[in-house]
Amino acid sequence: MDLSNAYRQLFNSPASEWCSVISTYNPSTGRNELDIQHANPFGATACVYAFNRFAKAIWWIGVVLFALVWTNHFDDYPQLDLAKCSESSQRTAERLMDLLGWQISQDVAKSKPFSQTFAPLGVIVDLSESQLGRIVIKNKESRTAAIVEEINSILAADELHPPCA
Repeated sequence: MDLSNAYRQLFNSPASEWCSVISTYNPSTGRNELDIQHANPFGATACVYAFNRFAKAIWWIGVVLFALVWTNHFDDYPQLDLAKCSESSQRTAERLMDLLGWQISQDVAKSKPFSQTFAPLGVIVDLSESQLGRIVIKNKESRTAAIVEEINSILAADELHPPCA
């Protein structure tokens, strides 16, 4: 489950408007303009910290009050459950977000039903043989291709720069 435009759902207090002003250059006027940000500006360091406090609180409520087996990474909430309980636990998580006033993404790529194989946070988790004590975690194919491409460019250059290492 993924929160929809998560940072834009976390509003600044009107009392904080004095420190929510940003300056942007307007190319059509050739001047800088001042704008008040009414929600957390995505990427600002303090906003990441503030948002993660809310995200962890949502996680905690889900675990403690609703016995959800999930984790969170920023606005993503990967979730596990037994196949018998999966629909119920997914509905519980969705209704919890609704109750708390958070909108979740309805994007088909992000809002998928439970499956034995799923891709949270850039990796693939395969639980299809978990009853045999085997769980496979691997990179997505696109990530593997990017790694191979990087290795090939290093080999072609016959040089490994410290930042790349």
